[in-house]
Amino acid sequence: MDVSQPVTRRSVLAGSAALLGSALLQGHSATPAAADNEFFKTFTGTITPLPAGWLGESVHPMVSDGYLGALRLGSDQIPRTNLHGSWVIHPTVLGNYLNLLLDSYETTKGRQPKNLARTVSTMEGLMARATRRRGAAFLRYEFPWHSFNGDLPSPWYSSFGQSKFPRVSWRLWKITGERRWLQTTRELTQAFFQGPLTGQPGLAWVAKVDPNHCLWLDEYPTPSGRASAVFNGHYYALSALLSYQQLTGDKDAKRLVSGAAETLAEYRNLCRNPGRFSHYFASTSANVASYHYINTSCYLNMYNHTGWAPFATTVDQMISDWRFTEGQSASLFVKGGYSHQIRRVTGSSGANAGAASTWRPTKDLVVSSGARSQWVSIRGVWSRMDSGPMKGHWLLETPYGYPEGFATDRCDYRFPRKLYFEPGRANSFVANSRGHLSGLRVSTFHRRSLVHSTLRAKLNGGQYARVDDGGLAGRWVPLNAVTHF
Repeated sequence: MDVSQPVTRRSVLAGSAALLGSALLQGHSATPAAADNEFFKTFTGTITPLPAGWLGESVHPMVSDGYLGALRLGSDQIPRTNLHGSWVIHPTVLGNYLNLLLDSYETTKGRQPKNLARTVSTMEGLMARATRRRGAAFLRYEFPWHSFNGDLPSPWYSSFGQSKFPRVSWRLWKITGERRWLQTTRELTQAFFQGPLTGQPGLAWVAKVDPNHCLWLDEYPTPSGRASAVFNGHYYALSALLSYQQLTGDKDAKRLVSGAAETLAEYRNLCRNPGRFSHYFASTSANVASYHYINTSCYLNMYNHTGWAPFATTVDQMISDWRFTEGQSASLFVKGGYSHQIRRVTGSSGANAGAASTWRPTKDLVVSSGARSQWVSIRGVWSRMDSGPMKGHWLLETPYGYPEGFATDRCDYRFPRKLYFEPGRANSFVANSRGHLSGLRVSTFHRRSLVHSTLRAKLNGGQYARVDDGGLAGRWVPLNAVTHF
């Protein structure tokens, strides 16, 4: 996007020239935007990485010494990625790879000299090829690329990959004691403060301040200076810089993270697309349904980074707009004696869906399912049956047919959320290990009451939250007008 002119929400969604900003959040201040990204709004709350081991993430990853995986070494000793049949230097892949090598090196307490040497030689090669500008080093994607915001000729640059490398070089400095790596860290971080300049096309850049004084960590910057404003790419760059900042205490990185967080806060209602899957870009209307899960996950992570309630509210809204979780291995419960809607679907958009028919099994069934989807042209959320008498058909999810367990549309909250009971009668249930609900209890509330919850999920075909305190602790309540976040 060209963010030189502020425009309306409609023109933003139509792919026009700028981004729409929302009203300032309470306690947030704005300063004039500058082409060198020096002035931008920042988030006033605390931002911290997700805890080690959060939701089963490996705490001490380890690979073999000299690990290369699916990469191939070039003659210059820089590992290449196979991209559509060509072996290319891909900074996004290499950032993940080098951090993994160092993770493993540290896990083994330095007993992997090949992994350390590979990290050093790769960084030397990448920095030798980097584009320099005003004290900053930009890592190059040396292959052409096409995105919805235009073709990117080789070389191009991206905050997605760039954000992973300050942590690599800083760790090399700590391990080796060589000050050149500290200088490399400064150059890599400085790149985020060098935005595009009007009238100077072709400059390397990876971040930009828009007319609303919001900082975008851009995934697909164009040589013209037009930003893509990809929501998920912006978040993942924020997350990588946050990991680096937490490790080092770098004040510049802290500013970048705070600015990027404020951008997600201000544009959350533009990412959301009421009643449909969310927007991939803030800059155009070209969207991808499969990224709704990723966008929703990014905003869930932002809540878990900050504890700021509006991020969690955005997640609630996005789950109500479109299915959150997609295809996954699951057991699908089908209640016998009830009529279920089923259909065959062969097109990813649902365009080739057959007409719905009614199926009434005579007994309860549990069948396997490896896909879950939703289509604009068809009502509801559907799970594919991969075994049983109706194998290959899709089942409309209802309270009588649904994925078992607690994984569907699941949200874990690091910071307990406020769960309200409005005056009236509220139902609550006990959930067994398969996610089936029983033990109905009806409670009457004469005034608004407050409890807390750290988990919500789709159970028995409906959206529920688990109560964590008070007289209903451990029970599950349906999310509705009476019981809500």
